[in-house]
Amino acid sequence: MSTATNLDAIVEALNAALPPKCRAYPLGQVPADRPTEYVEVIVTRRFGGNPKASAVSDVAGYRTLLRAVSQASVDNVHKTLDTCRIALEFQCLPVAGQVTTPIQFETARPAGPDNGWFSGAEQYTHAL
Repeated sequence: MSTATNLDAIVEALNAALPPKCRAYPLGQVPADRPTEYVEVIVTRRFGGNPKASAVSDVAGYRTLLRAVSQASVDNVHKTLDTCRIALEFQCLPVAGQVTTPIQFETARPAGPDNGWFSGAEQYTHAL
């Protein structure tokens, strides 16, 4: 399983839940003319469990970072992160013919001013 297939599944789930004016994008794919509301998504590998004696593990762990951005307000960042939480937390997403473990909240960075805009971030974990 790759981080790219996990990223695609996360972005798809978020965009199904977010309002049309606010889209989720993989990091680096936010349009140059930034939307007034959006979510940046990063998926990375993480420790996924203790390997067997052979040092092989059949579990791969993933960490998802969501960064909600708003030109208007911290309130909008909170609303966007709430929508993302509802779309992901405790959900088991299909990824390339498999299903993830329930997605779990890990940590957050409070919403606040960010270079004339507003942003906040949350991290989630899952395994396949």
